[in-house]
Amino acid sequence: MQIVLDTCSLNYILQGRESCSIEVINDKVSKNKLSFVLDSAGALYGEWSENCGKETIAELVIKWNEFGNISLEDKYSNIEAASMKKLKALGFKAQTIDKLILKLALTLEDSKIVSNDSDFWNPKNKTAIGNKRAPVAKYLRDEHSIMLYLASDIAKAKK
Repeated sequence: MQIVLDTCSLNYILQGRESCSIEVINDKVSKNKLSFVLDSAGALYGEWSENCGKETIAELVIKWNEFGNISLEDKYSNIEAASMKKLKALGFKAQTIDKLILKLALTLEDSKIVSNDSDFWNPKNKTAIGNKRAPVAKYLRDEHSIMLYLASDIAKAKK
């Protein structure tokens, strides 16, 4: 399973929250059941480092890369203005890193974002995190075929 992992979910994983631990994720990576897509310019890596600790992220990325489960993407399409307008109307803040996460997901054959950030679900209702019918998640799924998951979903996934 190839995913784009946002910083919020990575923090959850590192903290062992929601029955999801770094050990479980590392096991999936080592068995080639999970891989990550990052931008070749390093913006997502930089966001992870800034929020999760430089040394921790450097160690993780080295480990994941040893298994060949880090892909760097340097070409991705822009999100159409009409889509961004709709997302903003749904409350999506469209911060630079969040837009990058969407663009990276669109490069994948089977688009998946792992996010525990309410912006990707329902920015107006933080209790909707993980609800597949939440407006932003539903729009991304219906209009862009991007599936959203929580960190705990990935930890439980069999594939």
